[in-house]
Amino acid sequence: YLFVWTALNGPSKRWGLSRPELADVISATHLCALARPLYRTIELRYLLDSAGLSHALPTTKQLWNLAKPRNGAAAPQAVTAERLYETTHLVFYLTDFGGETCGVLTRVDWERLLRDIRLGLESAIAWQHFDLVAELGFAGWCLQPQPSTCALTAARYLALAQDPDGGFRSVLTRATPGSVRFLGCYHPVMMTTLLCFAVRWEGRANRSRA
Repeated sequence: YLFVWTALNGPSKRWGLSRPELADVISATHLCALARPLYRTIELRYLLDSAGLSHALPTTKQLWNLAKPRNGAAAPQAVTAERLYETTHLVFYLTDFGGETCGVLTRVDWERLLRDIRLGLESAIAWQHFDLVAELGFAGWCLQPQPSTCALTAARYLALAQDPDGGFRSVLTRATPGSVRFLGCYHPVMMTTLLCFAVRWEGRANRSRA
């Protein structure tokens, strides 16, 4: 709801609850006090800040310092779809969806995230996980808009994998009707649309500089 409210409410717009009403709901539900993974807390802070709502969450820098991988870890963690989703969502919020950085990423952080995105994209393509391919491609663009090898690689792969009706079907969408609708239709199509907008915007920006 916060995502939709933030997107649809501007200085001259009114959708759903007013800002004070939304603040009352958040306070009454103790939203900021609920236990959640760190990347979800970073997400919540991003949305609350975007909506102009006050809160007592730690700063983004403090949360990122807790969430990011530590140097000298005992062993590299296995690449899983869950971990890759965490990485893409962190990139979305820490870069304002490619708009700008929030000032907390060091050069080492940026290089590590970009490396993880690139390696994750290779895995997602091997798994035929089209939703993750789209998310990773877009996350790569958020980190490196010009030029974004990740975004172009993902867009080209998805163009070949997409069904004539616009959806995506793989072994991941054969389990239940719900997974077909979400992982085969709604979410990968939404992320592919974002990815394509990013790639087209990048191409136009490059032509305008030529």
